Parts: sequence; structure tokens; C-alpha cells
Amino acid sequence: MSVATNFKPDYETYLHRIGRCGRFDKLGYTFNLIGSERDFNIMKDIEEYFRHPTDEIIIEAISNLEPDQE
Repeated sequence: MSVATNFKPDYETYLHRIGRCGRFDKLGYTFNLIGSERDFNIMKDIEEYFRHPTDEIIIEAISNLEPDQE
């Protein structure tokens, strides 16, 4: 799991950060804590750059996430 709180408009750094949470064929979670309009705009730019939308999770729903079962 990774938690991003410091957004920079550097796509490769973002990709590296989220890539660290899922390794060796395991799934992982990345949480981007959006705290300002600037962060929101950077996140939208990242979505467009990678052509991959992100999902919004309501804070109360985080406790319902289940780890991968094997």
C-alpha cells in the first residue's frame, strides 16, 4: 500500500510510487489524498497522461478493503 500526499506534476515519479505497492504478481493499493484544488488538477493531469481513470473512495469505505487472499 502506498499513500501519496505530496503531488508533483512529474508523471514518472508518480508511476514509480504506485509501482512500489504491487510487486511479484501481488495487487496493492495506492491512496492519493487530495487536499487542494492544485492536487485535484495534478491528479486529473496524471489520469489523462496515463489514460487511466482513478476511483474515488469515500473515507468510510477504506475500512472495508480486504487484503488479497491466497
